[in-house]
Amino acid sequence: VALAEARPRLQDALPAILRPALRELAEVPEAAAALTLDELRYLVHACAHLDGLTPEEVEALAAGTRRLVPSASFQIAAHLAVGWLQLHAPSASKAAHLGALCASCAQLYDGSEGEFRRVQGVARPLPAEGLAPAFTAFLARESKQEPPPLTPPQLKVIVNALLQISRGMQPSAVARTRSLSFGDWAQMMPRIIEFCEANGAASADNHLAQRRTLPGWAALALGHAMFRATAEGGDGAAPVDLEQLLTLLRLVRQYRPLPD
Repeated sequence: VALAEARPRLQDALPAILRPALRELAEVPEAAAALTLDELRYLVHACAHLDGLTPEEVEALAAGTRRLVPSASFQIAAHLAVGWLQLHAPSASKAAHLGALCASCAQLYDGSEGEFRRVQGVARPLPAEGLAPAFTAFLARESKQEPPPLTPPQLKVIVNALLQISRGMQPSAVARTRSLSFGDWAQMMPRIIEFCEANGAASADNHLAQRRTLPGWAALALGHAMFRATAEGGDGAAPVDLEQLLTLLRLVRQYRPLPD
C-alpha cells in the first residue's frame, strides 16, 4: 500500500511485489482459502494503483471479496468498496469486478429491507484527490457497451454506499481530503443523472413540463450534495465553488424525486 501511494516515484517496485502474490492467489487454491480480510482489502487497495491487471487476477480478488466481505465491519467494507471503485478491470472480468464492487457496497446496508448500517469511518484514509475521478472513469467505461451493462439498481447500491461513507466523515477528515466533499459530489452528480437519463431511470414529469423525475436514491444523493455545500461553507471556512453550486441548484430545479 505504501508503494502504491508513493507513485510514480516507486511505481516500478509495485508490480514486482504484487504480481507474485496475485499469481499465487489465482493459481493456488490453498493460498486463496488462507486469504484474510485484511490481506484482501490491502491487496485491492494496492491493485487500484496497478496497471494491466489480468482477468484471472481480478477474478481471484473478486472471489475472495465474495467469500470474506459478509463478515466485514462498516469500516473495512467501506475500504473495500472504495478500492473496487478505483480498480480498473479488463473487460473480460467486468462481471467479476461489478459483483465484487456491489457486494462490498451492499455490506454497508443491514437487513433484508435494505436499511443502512450504523455509519462509521473508513479503515483507510480516502484518496486526497477525491473519488470523482475514479467514479467518472467508472461510468465513462459504460460507453464502450461491454457486457454485462451496469444497471440502475447496481448504481443505486454504489451511490448509497458513497452516501453512507460521506455521512460518516468527521469535519476533520473532510478538511484533509477532497473525497466526498462538496466539490467531489458536485462533479459526480451530473454523471449520476446522465446515467439515469440514459437508462430510463429518469423521466419527464407530465404535470410539470419543465421538470423531470429522478429515482429516489439519486435525488437523495443530490440533496446530500447540497447539504455538503452548507456544511462546508460555514463561518470561517473557504467558500464553496460558485459555479459548482449553481450547477447543482439548476439540477435541483430541473428534477424532483420519484419514490423508489
